[in-house]
Amino acid sequence: MLGVGSTLTLAAWTGTETGRATFTAGTFTLASRTALADPFVSHGPGSPATVQVPTGAMVPGETRVGWAQVQATGTVGGTLTLSGVTLAGAPLAGANLAFGNALTVTASVAVQPGAGQANCTATTPGVTVTGIGSLPSVPAVALLPNAQNTATVCFVVTLPKTAPNTAQGGQVQPTWSLLGSTG
Repeated sequence: MLGVGSTLTLAAWTGTETGRATFTAGTFTLASRTALADPFVSHGPGSPATVQVPTGAMVPGETRVGWAQVQATGTVGGTLTLSGVTLAGAPLAGANLAFGNALTVTASVAVQPGAGQANCTATTPGVTVTGIGSLPSVPAVALLPNAQNTATVCFVVTLPKTAPNTAQGGQVQPTWSLLGSTG
């Protein structure tokens, strides 16, 4: 017996479409300066920028003002805040400890378009703490990408008229850290 089979063939038409994309990571970089004549430069933890303050010995009732300006120089903006303070030679002792504990620090952060003047004075309002090793809790500010704006951080340091005699001859060297973040 022979059987006759039949085969059914279905024809199907197909087509494809593809898409491609390129993803690029942005960059978040901070740069700072501490003198208006200086260019903005990135400073890592091992090479901090030096905040310029008038030189000479402080006496009770005297105030010194310093500042740093910071920009987001990458392609992504973010926020900037004062994140820490360390003291060279810590732990302090003797006159250095008495001097450091007597100082008050007022810090503020303001943002302006471009890279203008610092505008920090002895009367600049901000958050004040007592003791050079204490960190003023200033609010974070927004930095735009590609150096579109500048954050000016002001440091107003005062040796109050009530400073103890044990502070005479003391010396402190604070390093303030600024933290930038995209998230």
